[in-house]
Amino acid sequence: YSGLGSSLRALLTTRANKVGVTPATLRRLYSGVGVASFWSFPSSFLYFYTYTAFKGALPLSGPLLHSVSAASGNAVSSIIFVPKEMIKQRSQMTGMKVGECISTIFRDKGLKGFYVSYVPTLFRNVPSAVLRFTIYESLRSNIEAVKSIGVDGGDDRGGSGGVMFAVAGGVAGSAASLLTTPLDVLKTRMNTGD
Repeated sequence: YSGLGSSLRALLTTRANKVGVTPATLRRLYSGVGVASFWSFPSSFLYFYTYTAFKGALPLSGPLLHSVSAASGNAVSSIIFVPKEMIKQRSQMTGMKVGECISTIFRDKGLKGFYVSYVPTLFRNVPSAVLRFTIYESLRSNIEAVKSIGVDGGDDRGGSGGVMFAVAGGVAGSAASLLTTPLDVLKTRMNTGD
């Protein structure tokens, strides 16, 4: 592909060789959304739990605190995120079911095969992180508003909202994944030349 436009045009081309949005082209555009959405919750839970823990424990402040906390959250959550991406992309490119993808990757490359893109993934997650933090900060301020009027529905042992904020992170990550899946499909097609 020569760029984003040609990749998108290829995805939106129907069997009748017309460009348009049809159920088939939408399925291609959203291929892999099931595995992406399902595994985004635990991955994002780890991300935001780690982010919040580091934010509360580090002797830093301001943007440096947020940057180090976010980098730590990303490194930890990538333990789940990177294999999920490998499985999703293999499914997108081959049409294999999730179980087939897992067994093929493991058979061909072992456990390390699921982590070949760990480092590059850390550098690729910026657009998704922007969405996640925008959604997360909105949910967080809503949770704080509800807590301030005394309707928190539970304990606060995790500090600053604890588990409620981690759940908000999981929801934010799932929503960001849903919103960015078409871009990820285009990126995968451009990278693989399909």
